Amino acid sequence: MAFVPGTGPRDLAWAQFSSLGESEPGLPVEDSGLRFGPTAQPRSAPAAPEQAAETAPPEAPEVPTEASPEEPPFVPPVIVPPPMPSRTPTSSAPRPSPGLGQPAPPAAELKPFDGPLQRLAAMTAPRDLATLLDQVRRPVANEIEQQPGIAVADGETPLRLVLRTFSGDTRPNLVLTNLSMRRLFRGPDGRWILEATPQQEAWDASVFLMVQGRTLNVPVVIAPLRDIDFDGNGRVDEADFQMFRQGGLAPRFDLNGDGVRDAVDEFIFLANYLWRTDPQFSAALAHR
Repeated sequence: MAFVPGTGPRDLAWAQFSSLGESEPGLPVEDSGLRFGPTAQPRSAPAAPEQAAETAPPEAPEVPTEASPEEPPFVPPVIVPPPMPSRTPTSSAPRPSPGLGQPAPPAAELKPFDGPLQRLAAMTAPRDLATLLDQVRRPVANEIEQQPGIAVADGETPLRLVLRTFSGDTRPNLVLTNLSMRRLFRGPDGRWILEATPQQEAWDASVFLMVQGRTLNVPVVIAPLRDIDFDGNGRVDEADFQMFRQGGLAPRFDLNGDGVRDAVDEFIFLANYLWRTDPQFSAALAHR
């Protein structure tokens, strides 16, 4: 420490204070780290420019985070269904579910019958008048009786079908073609009777009768009324039949008006022939 002679006690103190930052020549300077004054900064860090301090955002302090313990893997809960209520079985044998493992009900058996029109179409020879009339006279089926045997298709004259083999209390199921049902009733002997009217100008009709797993397709013999006195002598005989056979495609011999000569025209001629000549069938025209 340097002493300045001739100074007072105050000067001596100031001299001691000012000599703290000085050192003797040749000796290392030891920084004590003490600083005085509001603007003092560490000597080791240079002052940063004011502009840089304004533009650079302050760095956020790093916050230490605690390591969270590893979560266990998610295991879905086991759902146990509630117990079903106990039920007392009604039978020891299992009851099959409908439609599962069960055979389909058998289809109804269709039993067709041949009527006069079908027989005439299947004939080849001979085709004389007597043979043809026999095909029309034959009854269609033993199960059903038609009254009269050949009905007039005029839309007005009714016919009856007696169901010979059906006499139970159950009403039979019927489907009609070219027929209009009037009524279905039971006769005095307990048999079912169908009363129906043929449609006008029809020549083909049938009844589908469903009973006991069977379906009967029964033709009903009907024909439109025609004037077959071709020779104009006032009666119907074999001469008219010969003219009909030799008439070709003349409109007067096309009895159903379809422009074709076939078994249908032949059947209509024979039905009208029986109405005019056979008492068994002529009753169909009694009301006319």
